[in-house]
Amino acid sequence: MQSHYYYKERTHYGRIGCEDYIGDLYDFLLRHSYNSVSGLLGAVIGALGVVVGISRQYWIYLILGVVILLYLPWTLYIKSKQQAVNNPVFKEPLHYVLDENGITISQGTAPPVRNGRIA
Repeated sequence: MQSHYYYKERTHYGRIGCEDYIGDLYDFLLRHSYNSVSGLLGAVIGALGVVVGISRQYWIYLILGVVILLYLPWTLYIKSKQQAVNNPVFKEPLHYVLDENGITISQGTAPPVRNGRIA
């Protein structure tokens, strides 16, 4: 994630800009996929396929286990990349300003949001 942080020593104000959404989306999708029953079950089956394939020299199990283990992360990366490119929300970076009034979030020409309300 590419971030910029500016800090004033005595006033404790800051500004943060976030521009890299692909990595963040990928982390989000991975976390939610592997926290579900189907994601965990797929990882366990893939790992068992690799272990059985190596220990008993059933190469088809090894190949299927590796494919199962790599399929979900690869498709999630492709999906996150497509979302970051096609979604207009991710075209411009978000800017966070921390000051005495709270947190202000702005993006491009959209009106800024301060503490959950449009400023």
